[in-house]
Amino acid sequence: GQKTVAAPEIHRVEAQAEATRVLKAGDQIRVAADGDPGRIGTFNLGRWRTGLPLVEASPGRYVGSYTIQAGDAAQAVAVVVRLADVFGLSSTHRVAGLA
Repeated sequence: GQKTVAAPEIHRVEAQAEATRVLKAGDQIRVAADGDPGRIGTFNLGRWRTGLPLVEASPGRYVGSYTIQAGDAAQAVAVVVRLADVFGLSSTHRVAGLA
């Protein structure tokens, strides 16, 4: 049989901050994603933090976090999760307006 090559699927993404106010140094953003197992997961926070690691905590469940640093532009942050396979095929999922 012929193998089909497809980008990894991302089924669900959750992103949450500790507060509903403007984020400041020390606040934490937590990201979790469900998708195909055995992939390489990363996430971006807007354009100012990119390629942050997601760890596969259980098969197909990827988690990561980022602690806001002084000077980060952390208002209404868009979170983008990316899952890639070893061949470089990837999928992204965007969560808008995390504040």
